[in-house]
Amino acid sequence: MRKLIAAGLVVGAAGLLVLAGGPANRAAAQDKTKLPPPKHLYGHDLKVRPGGSPNFGPDTPRLGVELFYHEETKAVVAIS
Repeated sequence: MRKLIAAGLVVGAAGLLVLAGGPANRAAAQDKTKLPPPKHLYGHDLKVRPGGSPNFGPDTPRLGVELFYHEETKAVVAIS
């Protein structure tokens, strides 16, 4: 039951995000033909342990995170 409620909340939140960034934002983006690319701030290479593993080893998986700054919206965007 909890999984169904969580899934419903995720779908509802995704729907609200789509509505918030709907056609008005797409039309505004189409009007501006040449937007400046986001400014690259920095990147990190993180080691991620699986649960139950007490130590980091040579086979520990890594996760990369890049951070960008979008000047038009003054937002910091993290991409992994």
